Amino acid sequence: MLSSRPNVWQLQSRRDIPALIAALDYADPEIRRRAAAALQALDAHQSAPALRHAFERETDPQTRSVLTAALQTLEHQPDLDSLIQTGDVSGLIEVLKIRQPEHAIAAAEALGRLGDRIAVEPLVILFYNSSAPAAVRLAAAEALLELKSAPAVVTLLGALRRDSWEVRRNAAAVLGQIQATWAVKPLAAALHDPNPIVRRTAAAALRRIGTVEAVAALRARYTREGRREEPAPVPAPAPAPLPEPELSAPSTKPSLRPPATQTTAPDASGEDDSAPTREPDPPAALPAQNSEDRAAKLTRPVQKLIAFLKARTADER
Repeated sequence: MLSSRPNVWQLQSRRDIPALIAALDYADPEIRRRAAAALQALDAHQSAPALRHAFERETDPQTRSVLTAALQTLEHQPDLDSLIQTGDVSGLIEVLKIRQPEHAIAAAEALGRLGDRIAVEPLVILFYNSSAPAAVRLAAAEALLELKSAPAVVTLLGALRRDSWEVRRNAAAVLGQIQATWAVKPLAAALHDPNPIVRRTAAAALRRIGTVEAVAALRARYTREGRREEPAPVPAPAPAPLPEPELSAPSTKPSLRPPATQTTAPDASGEDDSAPTREPDPPAALPAQNSEDRAAKLTRPVQKLIAFLKARTADER
């Protein structure tokens, strides 16, 4: 038996099933009741043997009642096949309340096929239950469509299958606007619609819904391996930058020799006739070999700039 008083709410929020099972042995019957109710709410089927053992030794009437309800929920395994074969609408409606998604989906599909309008209200309640799994809500919506008693928002599901591509596009757009998480599967199917506008609208709707299932559907459709559309062109690589000229240190002794000037008209390239076109002579202070090596490394604009500065220096003198 536990010595410290357990916080059942925290244990439930952390889904700490072993700690909740241990709380069934606590001295306070209120803690035992709350632990049993938490296990029922968490749909902890693995706790059914511990709940049965706690029920056998429980003496508090209220706690026994809570334990009984938990055991009925966690130990109940409906015989869906017999309910469907016999058309037991009431039994199938009860199955809708079970927290096991596969049972609720099978019951909803069977109720849609049976066509009994008694199932409309529980199906509507299940569809609007935001805590229910998306697959369960979708099954309820499909059943309501078959019963021809679907709410307005559910009719969008049927609109996704209409012959008119405009109707299919509008339905996908609205489902995206209302972020219909239950409609991820049909929207994923719309990604293969023959009309490209419908496909793009369905993709935008799934991006707006943004659940894990919606993102997975988009990735599965638009990965490079499965994509059928023409791939986007690969951009051309950017040209490599020109190497910067390696300028050697300027000579401390300026050249007194004026550069040659251009006397002919500018050529067709549109270059400025004020800039010299002939390579300047090397400075007198530098050997000819070093000047030639440096001139080979300089680009033409830099050569023009050097010649222009030399001419300006000569004019100032």
